[in-house]
Amino acid sequence: MALALFFLIQLVPETIARESLSLYEKSPMKAVLFSTLLPGGGQFYTERFLKGTLFLLGEGTLFYLARREKDKERRSDLIWWLLACHVFNMADAYVSAHLYKFNENKRISKNPSRSESK
Repeated sequence: MALALFFLIQLVPETIARESLSLYEKSPMKAVLFSTLLPGGGQFYTERFLKGTLFLLGEGTLFYLARREKDKERRSDLIWWLLACHVFNMADAYVSAHLYKFNENKRISKNPSRSESK
């Protein structure tokens, strides 16, 4: 935890300098750091609230089930699933930060020169 806090303190001045360049970009490394510290944190950072909530609930459920499981083999399987989910969470946060400024609302039409009002 202290190591993560140290990296976060080192990242803040650099992030402030970058944020002044563009308000519509999100740092992929910052998103990965947030997802590493808190499941779904990177998704919340990139404003993907539904995905962040799903990752938080999913990893929390896997952690709870792994803690309560008595059978060592099943517990080991649950821990592996938890680890895989966490790695996927960090990768998704990285991709979401890269695609943050991508405009999803553009309309694509076959005939762009024609007007729709007739």
